[in-house]
Amino acid sequence: MDWPVHKGSCARTRQINLKVFYPFIGYLFEYLRKIMSPVDGKYRHPGLNHNLAKAPLPTTRKAAHPDSTYHQTVVLDEEHGNDGPGLTEWVKFKPNFADRAKFWYQVTREDNNFELTTAISLILLAEIYSTNFEDDDQTTGAKPCFRLEHGNSPISDFGICKGRIRGDRNRLQVWCYVNPVTKEKQTVQDPDNYYWLYFRTILGEEVTLDCCSFSYGMDLCVDARPCLTKLRSELSNSTCKIVPAYFRTSGHDEPSHYTLIEEKRFSVMHNTRIHKALVETHRHSIFSSMPDEKKDVFRGFMEEVSGKPWRPYQEELFWWYRVCGGAMLRQVLSERHWKEWKKPIRCKGSEANGAELFEGSVDDFAIGLVELATMAWKDPLYFTG
Repeated sequence: MDWPVHKGSCARTRQINLKVFYPFIGYLFEYLRKIMSPVDGKYRHPGLNHNLAKAPLPTTRKAAHPDSTYHQTVVLDEEHGNDGPGLTEWVKFKPNFADRAKFWYQVTREDNNFELTTAISLILLAEIYSTNFEDDDQTTGAKPCFRLEHGNSPISDFGICKGRIRGDRNRLQVWCYVNPVTKEKQTVQDPDNYYWLYFRTILGEEVTLDCCSFSYGMDLCVDARPCLTKLRSELSNSTCKIVPAYFRTSGHDEPSHYTLIEEKRFSVMHNTRIHKALVETHRHSIFSSMPDEKKDVFRGFMEEVSGKPWRPYQEELFWWYRVCGGAMLRQVLSERHWKEWKKPIRCKGSEANGAELFEGSVDDFAIGLVELATMAWKDPLYFTG
């Protein structure tokens, strides 16, 4: 082999350290949570279809007994249209805007955690480990490839953990939504059906990243503002500055706010069928436009992880996460944003997520469903053009 010639054409490997990169993964979770679509005119979460009549303020609660679960009750008021009310109308019983905002975060962080976790794991595989990366600068010569690492140790495997979440220092909370007219009670969350990400290095060290525990009464968050500074305006959401993200390494000695009990794990990095299907379908912006044999690969993987049949709305929602999140990650990779990120600043989300996180007019802030969700859902090229 003529090494000088080969060196000029082979890919340049760029290492991405999870220690500074994980806040961006947390931002992906938080941003994509805002992408919702009504099914048959209604959202899946009851708190998004109704105004709220009565509820305790979302906050952390210290646990007297680690295994105890605190059941919170939200009383629903009248239904509202899908154009979405402002926060003032949505939560009438709280005069303080910061308190209303806490309900907004609680409700939007409760739903679609399985779809988010699986989609983001596939986004990482497709965009970081794909050989089809397109460099935005259109320069000739060697194209970059990317690899995750922790410290100086490359990641040899990553994927999804499935199990249970339990309280420790903080008490586990589960919220129930009660409709006084129909007498219907609905609980969106299931602490016995919980998902998070794992990463294993070539040295055998394990790292876990959990971005979905906030709505269970856990407020471990990270400041994601450095990740937003260079993103395109349509990919930067000012309500996602402080995001839930609990980054833990094996052998950590810090006190545990809660416990994750793993029951199964599913490798994404070493799933050759998923990898092949992602490479061959990376330009499909709508799940329904995909060849049936490729749909079956994704559908089969999701059903394997969840243990239950997939519903049509989950397929389109999952793929929208894949398309939108992929566009965001591609910009970060092509412009090397992570090179400028410093050591993350951890914080408590229950203290930070208030009115100060919203920009613009308080009176005009409409629940967050319309401008982003409707625009993204109706135009499949919005995030890919």
